[in-house]
Amino acid sequence: MTDDGTPLRADAERRRVAILEAAAVVFAEGGFDVPMERIAKAAGVGVATLYRRFPDRAALVAGVVAYDLEGKVGAARRASVEQPTAWDALGHFVRAAPTFGVSIAPPQQGMPELAAAIREDPQVRTARATLITLLESLVEAAQAEGMLRSDVATGDVVQLLALLKRRPVVPEELAERVGARTRALLLDALRADGRDALPGEPVRVEEFLDRT
Repeated sequence: MTDDGTPLRADAERRRVAILEAAAVVFAEGGFDVPMERIAKAAGVGVATLYRRFPDRAALVAGVVAYDLEGKVGAARRASVEQPTAWDALGHFVRAAPTFGVSIAPPQQGMPELAAAIREDPQVRTARATLITLLESLVEAAQAEGMLRSDVATGDVVQLLALLKRRPVVPEELAERVGARTRALLLDALRADGRDALPGEPVRVEEFLDRT
């Protein structure tokens, strides 16, 4: 959508998405002060095209956060419809969450304009509120099913999900297995009975201790 609510043409929307996805990766790799030219190159567009859609760095950072949140909203909605129980839907969301593209960390201290842009962006606010509402519904329904432990609230689940954004401190070839086991441990900790088997072989400390 444009700023006045008019739908973007298909080619313009593709460029917008390419910029947002490229920016998420570049920001995660190089921080929020990377040259905008680097982002444009990664997206396969000219710098002028980038600035036409996102007039400054703060607008682009807010756009990336909104895009990431909107992806999670869509995934939560699909899980709610497609999975047989609320617990299954919550588990599907947790296992899939890291695959929605690179989730960037909030700006560090010394970047108040970026933090303010994220906080005040209407798309970010709407997407975040919608996602929290969806998660609250899943949490309450899973507790009513007797599958989710009764002594947690949505805030606990959100904080646990936030931990999944962190890159595991292991070699790249172990990252997928470590991530899958971490998500399974998270879900097992949330279960009322805690009986789920972990996926894959146990990760031995010797596999990465001397390589990190």
